Parts: sequence; structure tokens; C-alpha cells
Amino acid sequence: MKTRKLSVGLSLITLLALTGCNAESFFNGTSSSSANNTEQAQQAVPINAVEEHSIKTDTPYKTIGDEEGVLFETALNEDDIAGNAEVGLYDDSHNKVSDLYDDGSHGDRIAGDGIYACRYVPDVTEETQKEYSIKIGDYETEPKSVRFFDPLTEEDFKTVDTLRDRCDVITERFKDTGGNIPDDKRDDALEEVRMLFEEMEQNGEVIEYRVNEHQNVVAKLSSGISYFYSVPVEGLDSGSAVNDISIATYQPFKSHYTGSTSSYQSCPDDGATAIANEFSNVNFDVNSDDTTVSPEVVKNFGSNQIILWHGHGEYDRVLHSFIKTYYFNTSSVGTSKDYIEDRLLPGSDGCIGFTYKYVQAYCGDMTNTLLYLGCCESGYDGWLASTFLEKNCNAVVVNDHSILTIYNLEMIRSTAKYLAEEKKFLWFKIGHRTLSEALKQAKKDHGETDGYEDRPRGKYKASPYIYGNSSYMIEEAVEDELESGSENQIEVTGSISLDTVYVSVGVGESATVNISSYPTGYDASKFRWSIEDTSIATNSGGTITGVSAGSTILKVESTDGRFSQFCGITVS
Repeated sequence: MKTRKLSVGLSLITLLALTGCNAESFFNGTSSSSANNTEQAQQAVPINAVEEHSIKTDTPYKTIGDEEGVLFETALNEDDIAGNAEVGLYDDSHNKVSDLYDDGSHGDRIAGDGIYACRYVPDVTEETQKEYSIKIGDYETEPKSVRFFDPLTEEDFKTVDTLRDRCDVITERFKDTGGNIPDDKRDDALEEVRMLFEEMEQNGEVIEYRVNEHQNVVAKLSSGISYFYSVPVEGLDSGSAVNDISIATYQPFKSHYTGSTSSYQSCPDDGATAIANEFSNVNFDVNSDDTTVSPEVVKNFGSNQIILWHGHGEYDRVLHSFIKTYYFNTSSVGTSKDYIEDRLLPGSDGCIGFTYKYVQAYCGDMTNTLLYLGCCESGYDGWLASTFLEKNCNAVVVNDHSILTIYNLEMIRSTAKYLAEEKKFLWFKIGHRTLSEALKQAKKDHGETDGYEDRPRGKYKASPYIYGNSSYMIEEAVEDELESGSENQIEVTGSISLDTVYVSVGVGESATVNISSYPTGYDASKFRWSIEDTSIATNSGGTITGVSAGSTILKVESTDGRFSQFCGITVS
């Protein structure tokens, strides 16, 4: 059967890449029951993409009694639509439980786009796993499982503390005097932790677990809570009237940095101060460190903000990039739904991480906001950054890999300072820098990458790059909007969007990337395609062919340089 991808008509993946960004690898997440085995990364698609004649849910886990229900979606082809095919949701007893709709109701996002949906509230009273399928005329999709959990109790959260203690016993045996695990002992420590989770899986304490190449163990506990274990790493960091801009800095682990890195901890505040001193309409009014940085602060992300965040981040193939906040009593933060549906993740180091699902659920409108996520792997794939863009965030700066702490902090400070500093031509000031210009200037000062190849998570140098509007400029963010109706004004709206943020191919194999939308006033002839490393892959009009194993970037850019977009490529 011929298949195709249908993306929801919202421009969700508007990722404008920094010109010349240097990222050596994307999307190498793995899933395995052994620390020594890896699995090829699966192709990622835009967050709201729905495959034709398949079944998609918004979550594989659900809290019993949650009246929001589960969202089911599928995409029809032209023949289905022309034949007015009946579309229904069926349970594992082959009973029809709901119709699906393409009229903008019952959870359907956009009427008439060929994507049918329903939000179904099952009659479930005890913990169980159910399978659902969708029938489109005579065709029935493969089933999709949804597991239902009881609401969490205080005892459930105590099991997290107990598990953390058990992991700590293992970790302590391998730590050096600095509190970190040396490179030559990391595999042994990770293997012992893996064996612990395997034992827990066998006795029913854990439903499933995986070890990924980022040296995390991620487990779904029998209570429904997802838990992650990460190996301690030294020196890595595993934002019609004049608009008033609020600038905020968040450093959840500021007091934990010691030695050579401690003297750099003022970098985000220094950058924020430089911006506030330059622009009268920018106020540095949030300086949140250590215990004040809980997941709750994410709910305060809104419009007209500059947010500089420095801390730890992680990546997992299923959960995607997630950001750690400080140490908290788990039961006092979030709801059962947040933990069971993987919005929040308690970790081995006592912190709580938030995922893109938490951002989806709680972040407000972020129009005219710049977010710098200075954390390890905050941009390892497009999911987390794209979710902020869904919230209308203007631009998101992220790191592609585990990044050295000092380089990361210097880049945050320098990028902010260059945004505040006016450019000069001879003796004349000619306006402030764009985000792209500021980041490029910061890289001239500190290097295109952090320069550190010999790291435990793979031999990748790390570098920050931009999702969203690389032409973001504070000067414009605080100015009056252009008057509408001007006779000579031609407004260019939109951005370049691709039908995927990542492709994975084998050597000699090919995959196609298409432009799904582009700004008004442009046509197909006004875009140029290029691949950063042609020794890894080649491109011919959007057809990507693998040449040798590795990762690189496909870039699509308007010929005037105003708009750009990228796609990560992995060749295996």
C-alpha cells in the first residue's frame, strides 16, 4: 500500500538554523537491554505528524480517572476520503468505542486536513493495559497499547527515594575523590546499575527499562513513574506600544559547581545585566538559582521575555531532550498525570527533569521571547526546541551535545553581551546585532565548538545553534510595531518548514526531504540546498543519499540569506 506523511497544518517545525552552525552528530539515541548493545535510531518526524493508515496516540500511559481521555489519530488517503470511508476506534475486544472526526471537534486539530481524531475516555477502574486499533473502511491498523495506572500515592514517591538510595550505593563504589566516576570505570558502573534494573524488572518493580548511549538508564516503574539514572560527569553541563522585555536567569545547580568552573557561574547574570543596561525597556527582574528553580518556573515562561538558563540536560530516544531542575520532594511537585505521562522525571541525582510534554501542557504564549537553553544536549533533536516554537517562542538557542561547562557559560555571557552591543562601521554605530550575528561573534571569541572530543558520550565536539528566528534582535523586540496599511509596506510572513527534522539512512540508501511551506513572496527557485559534510551524505534536490557512516546537517536557505531551515542526517 502506498503511504505518505500528513503533517498537521500548523507550522510547528519552524526551525531557522544559524548560518554555518557546526554540529557533528544528531539523533543517535538507542534502546537496549545491555549497555554494550546499540540499536539504530529511528527516523524522527515533526511532533504532530500522523502516518497514513496508522494509529497515533498522545500518550502510551494514562492515569485512571483522568477525564481528559486519550487522543487517537490517523490519516486517510485520497481514495478513503473520496469513498467516504467510515473511521472508527476499536478496543481489544473488537468493539467499536468511538467514531473519529475531521471537523475540528472531539480532539481533531484542523477540519478537512485528512487527519481524523477522537479523544476517548475509557471505562477503566483498575490498573491494566489495553490495545486499540482504528478501522478505515475495511482496513484495520496495527494495535496501539495504552497502559493505565492508579493515581500516585505518597508510598509511590517513597519508592523513588529508595531506588535512588540503591543507585547511590553503586555509584559511590566507583566515584573518585572529586565525586565523579572516572572514564575507565564508567562502563562498569553503568553495567551494575543496568543489572539492578534488570532484577527489578524480573520481580515486577519495573515494567520496562532501557540503556541508551548517552549513559542514562531510563525505567518505567510499576507505579507509573519514569525514573532516570545518569552517571556523574565532571566539567559537562549534562531564553503597538513599546514592549517591556523581562529578562530572567535560571541556574538550578549554581552552588554545585566547584573548582575552576565556580568563577564562571556569574556569566548568565553578567549577560543579563549587559542587556538591561543597554535597553531602557528591558528589566533584569528574575535571578533564580539552586532551590528556587523548580519545574514550576517553566509555567512562568511567557511573552516578551529573554530567558538565560544554565544547568544540566539529558537525552533519551523516547523522551527526547529533557532539562533538570533542582532537588525537590517529588510528591510536592506536579501531579500523578505529570509523572505517569512522562512530563516530569525524578532522577538518580535527586533532581526532577521536565520534558517537551511538560512544556506543551503548561507553558503560556511565548511570543517575542528569546530562550537560551545552556544545557547538555538541549538540542540533540528537534523535539524540545520545536515545542517551545509551538508556543510562539521567537528563538531558542540550544546545544547539540554534552558541552563543557566553561565554554557553555562563556557562550551564554558573550552572546547576551553582543546582543546588547551596537555594531560599528568606522566611527559610526549602525544598530544592534541579530542573534545570529551575536552567536557568531561569541564563537569567534571562544571557538566554533567546545573543542573537547574525548568525552564519555561519544567523540563529538559540542556547539550552540539556533532554532527559530536567527534574525531576532532586541532592538526590534522593544520597538513599536510597523504601522499596518502603509502604502509601500510589503509584509513577508511565514518561514521555511521541512516535512521532517531528521532522516536516518544506510550507506548507499536514500531518503527524501521536502519543503512543506515557505514565506510569502518566495518561490521554489529562491532556495538553495547544501550539506555540511558531503563525505557523509550528498543531496540532489532534497534526495539525501548516504555515503559513509556519521552525522551531518542538511541546510535549506533562501538565496537572500533571510530565511533558513535544517534537517539532521545520520548515516549508519
